[in-house]
Amino acid sequence: MAFKVYNPKGSPKDEVDVSREYTAEEIYKDLPTYSKQDKVLIIDSDIHAFRVSTVCESKYMYTHLNGDVYNVKSKGAFKDYCLENNLDYDSFSCEPKQVADPISYCIKTLNDSLKKVMEFVGATHYEMYIGGSNNFRLKIPLPLEYKSSRSTASRPLLLTQVKEYLIKHKGAKRITGEEADDVVQNRMRSLNKQGVRCIAYSIDKDIYQNVDYDLMVYDPAKDDIIISKKGVGEMIDRGKDVKGSGLKWLMAQVLLGDEIDGFTPKVFFKKRYADKGYYKDFNECKTEVEVLEKFVEVARRLVPEKVSYTSFTGQLIELNRKELFEMYYLLPKMKDGFCETLEELFSFYGLDIDSLIYEEDQEVLC
Repeated sequence: MAFKVYNPKGSPKDEVDVSREYTAEEIYKDLPTYSKQDKVLIIDSDIHAFRVSTVCESKYMYTHLNGDVYNVKSKGAFKDYCLENNLDYDSFSCEPKQVADPISYCIKTLNDSLKKVMEFVGATHYEMYIGGSNNFRLKIPLPLEYKSSRSTASRPLLLTQVKEYLIKHKGAKRITGEEADDVVQNRMRSLNKQGVRCIAYSIDKDIYQNVDYDLMVYDPAKDDIIISKKGVGEMIDRGKDVKGSGLKWLMAQVLLGDEIDGFTPKVFFKKRYADKGYYKDFNECKTEVEVLEKFVEVARRLVPEKVSYTSFTGQLIELNRKELFEMYYLLPKMKDGFCETLEELFSFYGLDIDSLIYEEDQEVLC
């Protein structure tokens, strides 16, 4: 089965500039046309490349007392190997050490995984997007820099080469100004509105904030297709935390933040409030308006009318409650073309965002 990829007009593949970056506007000005018979896989290639390059390297070096060395991908797998081969696991010393597989093997793994996914989801075409420089979220004056907590995370050795291969040989586009998943989400929404069958390749929880369009996602971690219906969405209590979809999930991300990505308004809360509290407050909301009204109620309860803090750049920042949540809305909200500010979202549902500041029955003097 042959798969088609969209390659814009320009230089031949062997002359592709792997360092070139595209703004979202440039991407959206030069897009393919699909028919209703097509099915398009929209791939977050940051995730795809990371998963493949991670698989194609060993993570630990085990050294035996006699000097024998084993480079392995996981400690558990090596313990099993020792049991199967009558080796004394405790006679080995272990140290973290990344050793990459041959790049040719990694590229084969990449192509095999792409073919497998395309066949599994029944896709006829694909588009690939990779994150680049100048992410606008890095300029938002948070107490801590966006995603700064990820800076010390280990990086797969072949990640750069895999991404360059995808750009040069698979038509992937490197994005500047925003993140790859912003473009992925925008393409999913646009194709959905056009009536084109489409499915996203992603494990990112942000993708499920689809408010005004239905969504299909291939999750490579589960090797399964997940369907997320548009609208108010739902919340799922997973015991240790909550996950969800639709507007409920978007507003959960705004109110609770994402500590992995280094942002959360919890630092301004007057009392303890976390996932279980959100689930209790929002789970029974039946409409989008109820979700937003509950958001106002909870935000007023948790956050002072005005806050001040020093940003990660050393600036003194002073914001009222509305301005604070406008800022925190920009961080999780994907730039999919739907209500890209909190004020737009409130207005879309006929609500006044100033209710975050003023009581409903309080007269505001002009």
